[in-house]
Amino acid sequence: MGDIDEQQVDLPSGPALRIHRKRAEPAGPTGQSFVTEGVTCTIRPTGTEDAVVMIMTWGALPLGDRLTAMAAAIAETLKITPT
Repeated sequence: MGDIDEQQVDLPSGPALRIHRKRAEPAGPTGQSFVTEGVTCTIRPTGTEDAVVMIMTWGALPLGDRLTAMAAAIAETLKITPT
């Protein structure tokens, strides 16, 4: 639904693909669907072939700009440590 903003970004934990989009969720038992917005970051931590995925979604569309900024700030703080 609408434009999809896709960007390659460098995060402290490694290079990432960040996708921001809105989508209509399928109708539930009541027959009503609803719109959600969200940010997904797929991160390739430095020194590994694995990936980490961070997903943040919300239904409060009027708060979209603030929540998008919050998702970006959270992604900047992720620390990945080997087990």
